[in-house]
Amino acid sequence: MELDDLRNVWRDYDAKLDKSMKLNMHLLKRFDLDKTQSELKRFLRAPILGVVIGFLVMLIMGNFAYTHMGEPEFLAPAILLFIFALGQVVFGIYQSSVVLHVSYDEPITAIQRKLAAMRVHRIRYLTITRFAYAILWIPVVTVGVEAAFGVNLFEYLDTTWLVLNLLIGVA
Repeated sequence: MELDDLRNVWRDYDAKLDKSMKLNMHLLKRFDLDKTQSELKRFLRAPILGVVIGFLVMLIMGNFAYTHMGEPEFLAPAILLFIFALGQVVFGIYQSSVVLHVSYDEPITAIQRKLAAMRVHRIRYLTITRFAYAILWIPVVTVGVEAAFGVNLFEYLDTTWLVLNLLIGVA
């Protein structure tokens, strides 16, 4: 074999090696992305469940508010719970759309930036909802007892006690 023949064979093997390396890198990246995709799909369970529960609460509170239109002591809490459920639905849809619209062809840093922004939004949402529970328990109990048993708790509870609990919840 001459030197030119060796160079040609060497160049052919070098091209095959480059092709094999690119294929291996692609398969490795695809494997990692498939693992990430399955983790993100599992992450979707909570927002989708939140959307479903939020819609159910909105339907129940909408019906409750309509049937108690002339009773402001029940109408106001029902509307408040309806608005809270609407916020839950909107945020669940937002989270789901962010996860579903992650393009795995983008650079990893862009994907990480999107997921980090979503994580910050989720922490803010959870903080707001946890603080809202301190205020919302009174409407939940009064509306729930009225809806389930037809008992008006406002007839039995002291107004001062209700206002005090509301202020403590706000604080």
